[in-house]
Amino acid sequence: MMTYNMIIGGKVATTQKSFNVYDPADESLVAACPEADIALVDTAIASARLALPGWAASALEDSDRPNHSEIKRLKTGADLSSVRPTPSVRPRKTRPVWTSR
Repeated sequence: MMTYNMIIGGKVATTQKSFNVYDPADESLVAACPEADIALVDTAIASARLALPGWAASALEDSDRPNHSEIKRLKTGADLSSVRPTPSVRPRKTRPVWTSR
């Protein structure tokens, strides 16, 4: 079983409460995740607000934003052969119950 920590403002935030995460296939216990109280949520929001201006102003190459390499590849148009198109889903044609007989 994995145990996770919360990181707020670059530091591990401790809490007494946690919740369990179960595998839906076999209902086995997979992880224990920390549960934040109102004070920790307020601290996380304040930390995010302090970090936002610097993060938003940073250059894409210098940041740790998710999917940096994918964004850069898509902007340059390089090697898109490995990207699979999303299949289109067509709605089924159905009739109301009272006319389906």
